[in-house]
Amino acid sequence: MFYTSFEGATNWNEIGDAPFGNYTGQFASTFAAPFTNRASGSSIANLFPVPAPPKNVSASHPASGPPYDTFAEFFSAFGTIGSSPGFFHRNVLPYSENYELSFQRQLDTADLLTVSYVGTQGHHLLSSLSANPGNPALCLRFAAEGCGPGGENNVYVAPNGAYTIGTRQPFSGVALPANSGVSGTTLPNGQIGVVPFANDSYFITAGGSSYNSFQVNWRHTSGRLQTMLGYTFSKAIDNSSGYGEQMNPYDSRLTRGLSAFDSTHNFVVSYNYALPVDKFGGPKRLTNGWAVSGITRFSTGLPVTLVETDDQSLEGTSFGGPIILPADTPNFVGPLTISDPRKTGGFYFNPAAFAGSALGQEGNANHRFFHGPGVNNFDFAVLKRTPISERVNLEFRAELFNIFNHTQFLGPSGISSFNPVTHVSTTGTFGQVSAAAPPRIGQLALKLSF
Repeated sequence: MFYTSFEGATNWNEIGDAPFGNYTGQFASTFAAPFTNRASGSSIANLFPVPAPPKNVSASHPASGPPYDTFAEFFSAFGTIGSSPGFFHRNVLPYSENYELSFQRQLDTADLLTVSYVGTQGHHLLSSLSANPGNPALCLRFAAEGCGPGGENNVYVAPNGAYTIGTRQPFSGVALPANSGVSGTTLPNGQIGVVPFANDSYFITAGGSSYNSFQVNWRHTSGRLQTMLGYTFSKAIDNSSGYGEQMNPYDSRLTRGLSAFDSTHNFVVSYNYALPVDKFGGPKRLTNGWAVSGITRFSTGLPVTLVETDDQSLEGTSFGGPIILPADTPNFVGPLTISDPRKTGGFYFNPAAFAGSALGQEGNANHRFFHGPGVNNFDFAVLKRTPISERVNLEFRAELFNIFNHTQFLGPSGISSFNPVTHVSTTGTFGQVSAAAPPRIGQLALKLSF
């Protein structure tokens, strides 16, 4: 059983949280003039240094002095705060349970065979969870007043006087006195309705993972040849593959699926063979030390991550933290057809297999349930080791990566928005491969060891 600490990146994401921090991403600025827009020449407000926060702040000793005295002053200073993740106050340390059972057999003096089962269970993994998701039922209740996708932060007033200050919960909108000096929507009772929080996520230890694998390893060492063969058949499952990937805010089990790094089959062969050039005679410095080596790999591609970006769920989980994508997925209507991108204009799967979710509902497609293009790669090298003296050696290497120049497609895009009426994808890159791993690369190297 292994315990671990939290990623330092979580602290970096929180240093800008209002009101006691600030950060800014300036557009079109230069190093010499960071607070001037170089295109227009207009000035950008200098937000630094950030004023020191009041000391000894607590629930029983609240901050004092503008803009901390009243909520109205706070809202006037900072407005609606969104994409500002916070560290959940009841987090516990993540840990994993690792277990392995191996059988090893020496077949002869040159061959060793190992067969293993390897597994891991992860608990309390640091993930992202919306602290303030929209309530779909509440939004649908005010559909006639314009509540719909992306409208979680608006104030809606019905003709009968009913109103809602945003649709987010549990940190919902607030009604302020009419004389508070805050601009917002005037409610039937004369008060001003404001929404202080948009979508903000918790960094929360609510993730879980499972990994199970069958592994075979064969090692052969005899004379001039050294070979190692490895094969892994595995499955990795989780409900969040990183601290910035959001889980479903109402039921994290709906996000459970293949891990982003899952690869069902992974077959790797590595070898090194000392060439018998030395048997031909001649000067030893020319004939000794020649060898060839290489690595060959065949493996399943990484899973395709499916995301619906049009907020048909009315949960408003976009821009919750470091990864801006929402937790929504589309509907899977099938059948799923996998194709060679060379023959389909770059498409790896058919977009028609997926449709937009119904208004106010989550899609039924799993976050990740099928894999992208696999790996079929050969790396090869020729090398020559030349001893110059007892303590000095010279090594020459000629290497070719992806020697057969086989196209190694990267994963296709699984991110799309959908037409709200026809539920057809409106994103042209949905299902399409847009990049590949590097082509054949050759390099020469000379190394002197002393």
